[in-house]
Amino acid sequence: TDGGQTWQIKGGILYPSLNNHFETISMLVESKSATTDDSIRVIVYYTYSADNNNDDAKLGYFQFKPNDPTFSYDIKTLDSPSAGREFNYVSAVSDGQYWQNSTYFGCIVGEYSNNNDTTISHRLFQTRNWGETHNSVTINTTFDEFYLNADFLEGTSDSVVFITQRRFTTPGDEVRVMFTPWGTLSNSARTVFLTVDTLQYEKPIISIKQGPADTEKKILITCTKEGRARYHGSTNSGLTWDIDYTLDSRTNFSTNYTFVSSDSTGSSNDFCAMFSRRGTGDDSINVRRGNLGSMGTTNYKLNA
Repeated sequence: TDGGQTWQIKGGILYPSLNNHFETISMLVESKSATTDDSIRVIVYYTYSADNNNDDAKLGYFQFKPNDPTFSYDIKTLDSPSAGREFNYVSAVSDGQYWQNSTYFGCIVGEYSNNNDTTISHRLFQTRNWGETHNSVTINTTFDEFYLNADFLEGTSDSVVFITQRRFTTPGDEVRVMFTPWGTLSNSARTVFLTVDTLQYEKPIISIKQGPADTEKKILITCTKEGRARYHGSTNSGLTWDIDYTLDSRTNFSTNYTFVSSDSTGSSNDFCAMFSRRGTGDDSINVRRGNLGSMGTTNYKLNA
């Protein structure tokens, strides 16, 4: 309640057994009514397993109202994979930027073999009644794809845009972008292969700058390329793309992870991109804020 200076524990994923391990989590914060304080919901999707190697991991969900005196806590298992499989890389998505009471939200999650080297399918879950029930659809793939990450794309036909790291048996991974319907769930997905498959593109993250319904949306994707921080983008809702912009041009450091967020209210500096930088005895988090093709000055060593 004081801008992050102090914190109180409000709740969590509570089980009677200590033998549950949580692999991936993704969170939303949504408000059902702009005028009711205790209508705010914290919504979390997560994968969990009895084993610390994530074997047979299930998909779970919990929601609570942090400003409600009764706390109004809801927790449930959404689905279990088939025998010998696991859920992993969950990413939450919502159209709450555009709706209040009629908000749809959900998540996309991958189903994999238990050794996490074979992709079975992508699963899109959605609720239209604030978590009471979820519907789901299976989006099949013939590729091995990891690190799912998703965002909502509002337009003439609303979509979920989700990205993966497509893995090959030969050296080289590529970024795959998929568009699947949101208003009516479908097992179809339109695909864009964003990068070449002879170089190592890894761990992509997506952010879509939300805006008025009748405007084209700006999209930014960050990732690593051969251990260097890169980004790709579109200014027309993913119709065309510009790729391989540099986040960190220095060659004596490597990057393990990137992240990107967007500002839906501003008129400039639409995106904030972050990347980890690993050097000899010198690890740090670094930040750039700007637009596609002009991400601004790098703020190095914000967390050294």
